[in-house]
Amino acid sequence: INEVDPVPLYGCSEDCSMYDRFQNLFDSIYYTGIHMTGDYPIITYTWPARVVNFFMVIAAIGVVSIPSALIASGFVEIVQSRNKARNSGQHEIPGGMAGDDWYEVTYRELEGVSPPRSRWGPRVDEWQAAVNEFLNGRRDEHGHHHFSSWSQASRVFVFTVIIANVIAVLAESMPSIDKAVGNDPGNFFDVFEAFSIVVFTAEYVARLFSAPKSREALYSPWVYATTFFGIVDLMSTAPWYFEQALFLSGSIHAGDDNA
Repeated sequence: INEVDPVPLYGCSEDCSMYDRFQNLFDSIYYTGIHMTGDYPIITYTWPARVVNFFMVIAAIGVVSIPSALIASGFVEIVQSRNKARNSGQHEIPGGMAGDDWYEVTYRELEGVSPPRSRWGPRVDEWQAAVNEFLNGRRDEHGHHHFSSWSQASRVFVFTVIIANVIAVLAESMPSIDKAVGNDPGNFFDVFEAFSIVVFTAEYVARLFSAPKSREALYSPWVYATTFFGIVDLMSTAPWYFEQALFLSGSIHAGDDNA
């Protein structure tokens, strides 16, 4: 019998997962009921602790649901704002349209305004313009964007990597696949994660670099970095770099529970 966790109903002797513990609805109800009175048989909650845990559960739901709602709302608002800004030329009236915010107003004011020259010289200026055209396409007089074959291929590639990451997360949550791959450092999921981070970081840096030539970024790297999409791009890679910094500092080690 496992002296640390002597519940004998798992059906496995080592490397047990939640799948082994919760094999069906009735098992999950049973263990959920046990947890309401404490993590049997290691921890027993007192009534004050149960009250605290109740509010902790409410707080945890808020921590997840509120940011998720804000992100979803921000995404919809930004998409609508950009679409309105792009189409404002067709219905433009003096002073703008009702409901316009600073982005629509500034975007409209930049109509026909050439991007600023780079302070790093004409060579960097050419590179920024080329990268911007590669990422965002070439905008014609009607406001439509046209992408080259390489540019379109890169967009499909990044989209494919995003979808592959979603599939990888789902696959890693499956106990049979997770056990087959293992949790040793350098396993397939770790390598694929590092590869994805390189791709997303390269795109983020390229967009920051070319922002002075992008009207959608209002010709400003800072505007891009502080918009919804810029923050999402940063947050998609920042946790991985933070984890690597902890590895290098020796605060955590690969394979530890903390990792």
